[in-house]
Amino acid sequence: MTTPPDFEAIKKELAGRVFESLEDVQAFLERRVAQYNDAPQAELGGLSPAQMHELLTGDWQTTGPLRLQPPLPDDAERSPFVANAVVLLRAASAKTGLKATAAGNLSRAVVREMVDRMRWPEYDREDFWHLNKVLNEEDVEPLHILRLTLGVGKLLRRRKGAFHTTPRGRALADASEGGALLVHLFRTFFHQINLAYLSRVGPEDQDPLQWRAAVLFLRLVAADDGWRSPEKWERVLAYDRPPPPVIAGRPWSNFQSRWLRPLEWFGLLEGREVPGDYPQYPEREYRRTPLAATVLRFPDGLVTAVHG
Repeated sequence: MTTPPDFEAIKKELAGRVFESLEDVQAFLERRVAQYNDAPQAELGGLSPAQMHELLTGDWQTTGPLRLQPPLPDDAERSPFVANAVVLLRAASAKTGLKATAAGNLSRAVVREMVDRMRWPEYDREDFWHLNKVLNEEDVEPLHILRLTLGVGKLLRRRKGAFHTTPRGRALADASEGGALLVHLFRTFFHQINLAYLSRVGPEDQDPLQWRAAVLFLRLVAADDGWRSPEKWERVLAYDRPPPPVIAGRPWSNFQSRWLRPLEWFGLLEGREVPGDYPQYPEREYRRTPLAATVLRFPDGLVTAVHG
């Protein structure tokens, strides 16, 4: 393992000095290590080791520099994930709930109803029916992921063959609680849902970037508002990740399905179609929305450090 250059400098400094006691040595080391931990590092994207440690270990609520700030209800309505969560939670609040299958998914009748009532970026209602004569829950990926997130977040539970909204779910589905619902779902999604499941393609059991999600979010807030392709966003947010492999002349990456698409679902990114290599297959590019800086709150100095 290669020793960081700063540590090599500390070793040389130690070798070139005479200390009167072990206490002096310890004080010198503590002072120099503290200087190293507080100094910005290029390999850390302009952050210091101490700043990076705080980002990686924070819980986004009480520890670390990232705080999830509930937006105003009107702003929260711009999040398709929140709007669709409200539709599902209110429907499941009926006395009979929403019928479940033996496998623990929403029934086909419920799926048909939700497809008619929900809206998702990048999807039209007809897209789900294009390759399916009947719709099971997993045929409608965003609905499936939403239902899983509501379950993990303890807002929806399955009981006696049906899904029912929990008391907390009913409270958060209230129109005045849209901002609190967004924060709860965002934290549940990126903290507790295994993002590797979103693409279900690849050798890893866990998305290799998920443990450092706060770093990606910091870089999102620090980025400008320009439109970018998925490849360019990956270079901005996952700055030190090796370039994706090229397959059939195109870079192959899970970054769009695991990060950019969910961030668009939550309303922190906006997407649009652009012409691709083949006219029948448009591609998608994204730009940051004002909701990103509203929900993802960092100290100004930290954002400036990444800008630098």
